[in-house]
Amino acid sequence: MLHKLQKADLDKIKRDFPHYPHHDLLKAIQVSVDDLDPDLQVRYLDFAVFPEDTPIPESVLETFWAPEGLDEDDSQDVIDLFVARSLARRSDDGRLSLHDLQFDYVKKQAGDLTILHNRLLESYRSEYIGSFPRCWAEGPNDGYFFQHLARHLIDAGRKDELRTLLLDFDWIKAKLGATDVPSLLVDYDLLADPDAGLVRDALRLSSHVIAADKAQLASQILGRLMALPSPQIKAVLVQVREGRDEPWICPLTPSLTPPGGPLLRTLKGHSDSVNTVAVTPDGRRSVSASYDQTLKVWDLERGEEVRTLKGHSDLVNAVAVTPDGRKAVSASYDRTLKVWDLERGEEVRTLKGHSGSVSAVAVTPDGRKAVSASYDQTLKVWDLERGEEVRTLKGHSDWVNAVAVTPDGRKAVSASYDQTLKVWDLETGKIVATFTADGSILCCAIAPDGKTIVAGESSGMVHFLRLENA
Repeated sequence: MLHKLQKADLDKIKRDFPHYPHHDLLKAIQVSVDDLDPDLQVRYLDFAVFPEDTPIPESVLETFWAPEGLDEDDSQDVIDLFVARSLARRSDDGRLSLHDLQFDYVKKQAGDLTILHNRLLESYRSEYIGSFPRCWAEGPNDGYFFQHLARHLIDAGRKDELRTLLLDFDWIKAKLGATDVPSLLVDYDLLADPDAGLVRDALRLSSHVIAADKAQLASQILGRLMALPSPQIKAVLVQVREGRDEPWICPLTPSLTPPGGPLLRTLKGHSDSVNTVAVTPDGRRSVSASYDQTLKVWDLERGEEVRTLKGHSDLVNAVAVTPDGRKAVSASYDRTLKVWDLERGEEVRTLKGHSGSVSAVAVTPDGRKAVSASYDQTLKVWDLERGEEVRTLKGHSDWVNAVAVTPDGRKAVSASYDQTLKVWDLETGKIVATFTADGSILCCAIAPDGKTIVAGESSGMVHFLRLENA
């Protein structure tokens, strides 16, 4: 083995992997693979067909290798050998994975991956009886097939087959039964097709309903797609109506919101009114605050609740996300603000100082400070890193309902029941300017120019204002 390591063609490895700094590791992998029998080398390179960082059930390899003449015992012997030689890792639940470097190696050495993807697909097809596409719907729930079939069809160059699959209600129902709504929606993003896109959008609109009760799939699909003129969509709906043996409620009219409008999906999980929401700067997640005394972090792409933030003892009125998207600051009727680590879902610290309910909060663009508004008629500036109150801004004569910070982080604008809008210098704590309306001012926002202010009044009036000479 030492001789093989010394004689390995390092120049070839460097040519194949020009950007890897650890070529000696690649040389060790190559020698380990070269030491296998030729037929086992081919079986090892078969791992290149699988997605990266996806543990593979052993039963999948048995299916894959059956047409190559390996029965279940033969496959187990091969798997055991790979694990014994550290060419693969076996988890406690019997799934196999390769180290990232090993995976990159087999990807590079496997040749035409399209052939591998087609081999895997035909291995699955040979196990089942029936014509396409219904044979796919009858595939095994082996922890891999339903999760990854669509990706293999794309990588095998079989886009037309995937399109047929995505417009087959038997497949939709089978995949939903084996996985969940987000996994189902991911398949549709692999293919740019108008009809498949409509089905995807209908499923996304219904995701909060179907996630709670998968039996409502047929009713939801019909109620949202019935009015669409596409022949392909109508064919899907015929399949929906004819493919049900159990009792169900069938919509007679297109009574649900159809796809194609402004509504994308509904996020459901709070047990009381939702007061406010903030979106992370990368647009991938949002944080909502509710009367149920919690905040929830949502994955906007998958439409899933990521975690619930618990700690407040009363209604949560407001939330702001730091510019780096890593933390959130919430304001509550319990007279406190809380700083949260969004990744870990943990409370970092509690900010205490207001003598009344905290109604609003804004974070400065540098993420170092927060400004809170309260029913105690004041605003407070906080140092988020130290968890300390920097100063109190006094000047309102009634509840302060809202606060916004200018893009340069130097000023704040507040809105109050005392019918005034005030601009504050955050460094000195002094009032820069005041605007008085005819009624209570409930909300305010600052445009990116740092000068234009929009404020909403209790009468329904919206004020467009400009801060001059500041």
